[in-house]
Amino acid sequence: MSPRLGGSHGIAPRPLPCSGRLACHVPRQPQAAMLREVRDLDEALSAIQQQIKEWASEAQRAHVRGLAKGRRLGHKEGLEKGRREGLGQGKREGLASSLLIVLRARFGRVGRDLERRIRDAQPQQLQRWLRRAARAESLEAVFEGE
Repeated sequence: MSPRLGGSHGIAPRPLPCSGRLACHVPRQPQAAMLREVRDLDEALSAIQQQIKEWASEAQRAHVRGLAKGRRLGHKEGLEKGRREGLGQGKREGLASSLLIVLRARFGRVGRDLERRIRDAQPQQLQRWLRRAARAESLEAVFEGE
């Protein structure tokens, strides 16, 4: 019988085939201890797998919360931008209509090209023309120098 390996741990050698004709001796643990280690490893593996599932689940929830928050912010920003653009367009259309009313009331017919120019103008320009239209002696004087 071979001498005991591992000192006082109660581990007996077990011959295993090795390369060539030599035999190797690997300590053999009692089966109960090996089973405890396997169970401990299985439990550790299960705990790690459970933790990974929890992390993945939390990451998914965080992702969904982030998407929802992004959608709300995007929706809010989109509504605000649309409101600003709508107000700007409404202001421009209102000024253009007012200018055309004043021009027609003071000077008669307004040609298509001039009407198109007025409808395409920016609010600041329309305000200048509207102020001029209130005092100008002729239609041409409203747009003079422009």
